[in-house]
Amino acid sequence: SGPTRKMISPRGIPLLRASMAPIPSPITNIPVQIETPAALSAINPELASRLFGHTGRQSCPPPREYPLLDEWSEYYDKSTNSFYYENQNGQRTYDRDVACGLIPMVDISEEESEEAEELLQQEIPREYPEIDPSITSMSTPTLPKKEKASTPPPPLPTPAPIPEKPTTPEVAKAKPTETPSPLPNYIKANSTSSCPGSPISDSEYSESPSGERRKKKRSRREKRTKDKKSVRRANTASSVEASALSGSNQSLPDDLKEDINMFQLVGFAEKYFETHKRGIFRRQVPVREMLCWSKEVIPTSLTRLPSESAAKEAVKNFKAIQMYCGDRTTKNESVPLAQDIIGRAINRPELRDEIYCQLGKQSCFNPNPESNYKVWELFVLSSIYFPPSRDLEKWLCSYIAEYVKLEGTSGGDPKLPVFAKYVLKKLKIIIKAGPRGRVPAPREIERHRNAPFSHSVFGVTLEDIMELQAETHPKLKIPLIVPTLAEAVSKLGGVDVEGIFRVPGDTEQVYALRIQLDNGNYKVDLDDPNTPASLLKLWLRELEEPLIPVDLYDECIQSCMENENNSEGAVEVLQRLPEVNKQTALYVVNFLRGVSLNQEVNKMSINNLAMVFAPNFLRCPSEDPQVIFNNTKYEQA
Repeated sequence: SGPTRKMISPRGIPLLRASMAPIPSPITNIPVQIETPAALSAINPELASRLFGHTGRQSCPPPREYPLLDEWSEYYDKSTNSFYYENQNGQRTYDRDVACGLIPMVDISEEESEEAEELLQQEIPREYPEIDPSITSMSTPTLPKKEKASTPPPPLPTPAPIPEKPTTPEVAKAKPTETPSPLPNYIKANSTSSCPGSPISDSEYSESPSGERRKKKRSRREKRTKDKKSVRRANTASSVEASALSGSNQSLPDDLKEDINMFQLVGFAEKYFETHKRGIFRRQVPVREMLCWSKEVIPTSLTRLPSESAAKEAVKNFKAIQMYCGDRTTKNESVPLAQDIIGRAINRPELRDEIYCQLGKQSCFNPNPESNYKVWELFVLSSIYFPPSRDLEKWLCSYIAEYVKLEGTSGGDPKLPVFAKYVLKKLKIIIKAGPRGRVPAPREIERHRNAPFSHSVFGVTLEDIMELQAETHPKLKIPLIVPTLAEAVSKLGGVDVEGIFRVPGDTEQVYALRIQLDNGNYKVDLDDPNTPASLLKLWLRELEEPLIPVDLYDECIQSCMENENNSEGAVEVLQRLPEVNKQTALYVVNFLRGVSLNQEVNKMSINNLAMVFAPNFLRCPSEDPQVIFNNTKYEQA
C-alpha cells in the first residue's frame, strides 16, 4: 500500500482512495483483496471497513449492491486511477448507474446532437429500487445502546497538510432554500458533504473530469448568451426598419441608420436557404446571421443547389468575392476576379441567385466602407450581365430599394444610394432582356463598375442624353450617337454590304466602340460597317424607355390589326410622340429607307429591316410568350 490521496469519482463525489497494486482488466468477476491504508488506522474500524471493505471492485461509488448488466464490463484505468464501464458495442461510460441499467445511456453523435445538448442541460431523475438504508448509508454507524452511553465513537482526525476549505457566504445562504432533490438519500449525503478531513481544492476540482465538463458547459452557456444578444440586436433592427418603411420622421440610432434594410431577404432565405450548422453539437446557424457580413468562408452554398459540384462552385465564388473586396488576401487583380464571378453566373445559371445572395450577405453590416463599395461594384456588374430568378426578383429589388431611401439622411454614406439607384435601373432592364451570352472583357469591367458615377449614353432615357449633350451640342435635336453611327455605316460602305444590320459585328469591336462613345470620343475609326450597325441596334434596345413609349404600344398594335398597311395610323402615332422621340424615329426611318433602296445588293428589303428593328422600336409590356409571338407581325407592320 502507498500513501493515501484524494480523487474525484465520475459523478463528482469526493472519496478517499489508496494506491493499490495493478488490478487485471476486466475485473467484473475477479475478487480483489483490499488492504486498509495505514493512514486510516485511527479511523473507526467499522467505518473504515465500510469505506474500503467492498470486495470485487476498488474505489467505486456506493451503492455496490446493484449488479452490472450482462452486456457491461468494468475496467480500471491506472493513468487516471478511475473506473469505467464498457458494453459489447464499444460504448463507454464513467457512470455505474448506466451500466446497472438505472438510467439511460446518452450517446452524443452528430445526428442526435440537438437532443443530446438538451439532455445535458437538464437533470435526469434517477429512480433506484428500495434498499436497506443501513447498508447504503455512508454516515458514522450507530453503535449498540450499551456502548453508546459508555464509549462514544472517537472523532475522526483531519490530516494536517491539507487545510480545510472555508464555507463561502453564498453556500451558507443557499442551504436554507435548497429544493428537495429527487436523488436517493445516499447520493444527497455524499454530494453535500465530503469525507472527514479531506476538503477539495480548486486546482484538484478543475483537473478532474467533472470539472472539465462543468467548464465546457459554462462556455457553451456564455456562447448562447452572446448569440441571444445578437438576435436581440437583429430584432431591434427589424423594428426600426418597420418604422422607417411606414414613413416615420423620427431619427434612427446611429448604428442602424444605414442598416434598416438588412433583413429584406429573410423571406427568401427562410424558404430557399440551406441549413448551416456549427460547433461540436452542430447547432443550426440562424437565418438572420447567415445574411450578415462574414470574414469566414461559408461551409457550403447559401441556397439549395441541385448538385454537389454546384455547391463547391458557390464556395469558390464566395472566396472570389472576398478577394475582390479585400476581405481575403490574394495576388490576383480585381478585374480577373470580377470576370471569374460574372463568367460563373453566365455559364452556370443555377448559381445566379446564389451570387446575388452572397453579395447581399457581404453588403449587410459590412464594417469596412471600402469593402462595401467593392461589393456594390459587383452588384452593378451583376445587374448588367445576368438577372435573378422570379423567386428572388422581388426580394432583391426590395432589399436594394431600401438603400435608395437612405439618400439625404444625416450621417449616411452618400455613395450607397447612387449605387442602389443604378442597380435597380439595370435590374429592370436585364430582367426583361435576359442574360448576356458572353463574359465581359477587361475594358468593359473597368467601365461598367464605375458607371454609376460617370455619364453614359447607353441604358438611359432620351431626356438624360439630351441634357448631357446640351452643353456641347445645344442645337442638336436628336442624340449625337444616332447620326454618328449612321454616318459611319454609310462611310464604310455598309449600304453595299450584304446582310447589313442582320449580320452582327465583331463583339469585341462593338463593345470597344461603346466604351469609346461613353467616354465622349465620337470619332469612329473602323474597317467593318457591321460594327457601328450592331451598336446602333444595341443603343436602341438598351434605352430605358423605348423609342415608342409603352403607353402607345396597344394603340400601334390595334391599328395594324385592322389594316396592316395603315400608314395613316402610323403617322398619327408618330405625331403623338414626344419631340425627341419623334425626331429620332424619323431620322432612323429615313436612314433605313436609304438602305432598302439598294436591296438588290445588300438583300435588306423593307420587310427584312422591319423584322430587325421592330423589337428595338417597340417593347411588348406583356410577359406571356404567346402574346409576344402573336404581336410580332403587327410590330413589323
